[in-house]
Amino acid sequence: MLRLLLIERPQMITLFIFISAFHLSISSEGECANALKEARALDVPRTISTTHGDIENAEFWDDNDELLQQARKEWGKEHVGLYRFDEEFISEFLDPKVKEALEQKSTARMKSVVRTTEKEGVFKIKMFNEKFVDSILDELSFQEKSKIPMRRPNGMNRYGCILNELGFEE
Repeated sequence: MLRLLLIERPQMITLFIFISAFHLSISSEGECANALKEARALDVPRTISTTHGDIENAEFWDDNDELLQQARKEWGKEHVGLYRFDEEFISEFLDPKVKEALEQKSTARMKSVVRTTEKEGVFKIKMFNEKFVDSILDELSFQEKSKIPMRRPNGMNRYGCILNELGFEE
């Protein structure tokens, strides 16, 4: 726990910082790193199932969710712009044809960027540009380097991740 106390006296302002050692440790680089250290030390259960992997070990992930989220806040983000779906994101990461269709509010233009596939009723669209692809791969690599355990999306995907758990839900 970190508490700040501001005391004002004539011609002097003093700022006291109280740090509870129980809740916070300081790493050798001087960073607050308690949750990060604890998350890295978790004994993550092995994923064994090849089906329903998204719910395998759910109790572990639910029990440690708050710690993992705090550890990710301590670790930070490399490409902060990826986490905000706003005008800047649209300008920077959407494919130019999709962006144009959205700006024109044209159903016909949007249909022109949708492609059919071999499977009936399944379509594809190039939604993002190469900068987005490079940025998200960089971000995922950065998050992997944190050594914070990542929940995998399913039993068959040992290397994927659930983007919502990294903060992409907003």
